[in-house]
This record gives sequence, structure tokens and C-alpha cells, in this order.
Amino acid sequence: MEVWLELKQKNYELSKAEASIKLGKITKEKKQWIKIKTQKKPRNLALTKKAWKKINPEKIKTKTFKLENDKETIKKHAAKIEEILKAKVELKKPETTLKIIEHETYQLIYTEDKEINNRKPHKKPYQKPNSLDPQLARAMINLANTKEITDPFCGTGGIIIEASLMGIKAKGIDIDEESLIMAEKNAEYYKTKVKLEHTDSTKKKLKTDAIVTDMPYGKNSKKNQQIQDLIIKTLAHNTKKAVLCIPETEQVRIPPNWKVIKIFKEYIHKSLTRKILLLEVRNPRINKN
Repeated sequence: MEVWLELKQKNYELSKAEASIKLGKITKEKKQWIKIKTQKKPRNLALTKKAWKKINPEKIKTKTFKLENDKETIKKHAAKIEEILKAKVELKKPETTLKIIEHETYQLIYTEDKEINNRKPHKKPYQKPNSLDPQLARAMINLANTKEITDPFCGTGGIIIEASLMGIKAKGIDIDEESLIMAEKNAEYYKTKVKLEHTDSTKKKLKTDAIVTDMPYGKNSKKNQQIQDLIIKTLAHNTKKAVLCIPETEQVRIPPNWKVIKIFKEYIHKSLTRKILLLEVRNPRINKN
């Protein structure tokens, strides 16, 4: 099917990457919009506002509809669509929402999850400084695009909670017992199923489809922990993909058996901009036990 996606403005490049990795190749783009040909239904996208599927109005069965366009376009097309559908215009709670894009009719098939705002760090029962925004956590999970993820530095559980809500098998590991207790209580609060383990992930070989993590730094890290050293140990695990979040100020070297697919930047506030590293292993055999 042919789908137009309306992306969020905050991080356009990250929005595009998330959508294309989850759905397929981008065939056209303009301003904050991209067109994708896909067989997959848009779902669990963190940085997409709405998605519209190209349809034939004559095949739609509905009693009420709304045309979501500017006044001029509505005036030009509403009466004709109303006649074709044999349906009434309903602005508040229509059964079907339509949009005219490039002279074609599209039907609304996806809207962003408003509930995600209830999982922002300051709304969680338990949190620590510089916790990830749930939208960024979800975007990172989508970049990995796997059925299972492990967060070896899970902290209070932001990433694994989002993964679980998306139907992805999620495991969180942390050396700090207090953080794990917080993660467990947060997971219970949001009614999610996650697996937690209290151990030092740098001293244990993990096997997982993908590692998705916000690397420890600042107040969330232990003394003498250097991000460079942690990255090397993290990428030594038995996995093929990794999505790592680090401060922009950190200059790190990626082990030679890994390749950088893309780097994204996410401005948080004047004292913090994050870098999201999307990585893939060059030779999966090297990372096997």
C-alpha cells in the first residue's frame, strides 16, 4: 500500500530513519512528509504524528467522515466525496477521516500514541537524573527493529518498559540494585512484563537480538567508568545490532568489527545534546561465544 506519513519536526532525520526502517523505502518527501510503499501497517512509531493510506473512496463504507485539509481544499472536494460515500460530514467524532494529498484521497490509519506523554520521566513513580524521554526510547527501539532487546544499563527501566509496551521481549540489567528496584516498580506501575537481572553486564557475555541502551554518564554512572571502555565491553556481547545513546561531547571509537550505520543528534537542553549511534556488526561470527 502507499502511505504518507506526517513526521514530527523536532528531529526530522531520526523520524525518517525510524519510519523507513520499520516500514520500507522512502519514495518521496516534502517538508515534514514522507511517502512509503509498504505491506506493513504503521504502529508504535515514536516520531510520526499521523499516517495516511491511499484509498478508493468508492470502496469505503462509512456513515460519517471528516476531510482534514485546508478550507479551500475542503470546499473543492467535500461535496463530491460526500456524494460518493453517501455519508454525512462529522467534524467531532467521524467514523472515517480522509485527506486529499496530491489530488488523491487518503484515509487516516495511524495517529501517535498520546499515552506516551504519561510515561515522561517526571511522571514516572521512580526516576533518576537525565532519564530518557519515552519517545526517544521508543525511536531507538524501532531503529533496532528486532523482536527482542536487552538494555545492559537499564537504570529505572525507561527503554525496556517501552519495548514491552510495543510487544517486544525486553530484558534489563544493571549493577545498581537501587535502580533495578525502581525499574521493577515502574514496570509494575505501567503493567508491563520485563525481565530484570542484577549483575555487572560488562563482566558477563550476553546473547540478544539487539542492545538498546543509554550509556551511563554523569550522576547515573559509577566512579572510574569511562564511556569508551563501556562501549567496547558492550559491543563484545553476542549480538548483531546496537543502538547506543551517549552525550554529544563524548568522542568514542567503535571496535573495528562494528560499523556505524547512522548517527543522530537529539537536543535536550542547553547543557545536553545526545548522540544516537545505530551500529551493526560486520561479521556476526566474531561476536559468538
